[in-house]
Amino acid sequence: MLETEPEWRLDEDLLAAWVDFTISPDRIALLDPDNPKGRVWFVCKNNLCVRYTSPSGFEIRYPTGRVKYSPEVGKVVSFLKAILPDNES
Repeated sequence: MLETEPEWRLDEDLLAAWVDFTISPDRIALLDPDNPKGRVWFVCKNNLCVRYTSPSGFEIRYPTGRVKYSPEVGKVVSFLKAILPDNES
């Protein structure tokens, strides 16, 4: 289900950081080679969801609908490690 290199990096970095998550596919769409966008959501146990949105970065969606953006995989992983309860990471 992972189609872009940033999605693969996020998957590997979350696993390496022991962040517990599942992958949930979004609707199928053709990738624009000039502006690729991820098709899966990385869902953490506290229902924070992350998706690669474009070359400019990642979208982090809170259960409340609030959205935060982050340009780098490392920053996404650090953010999730900081916000997740100890027993979920």
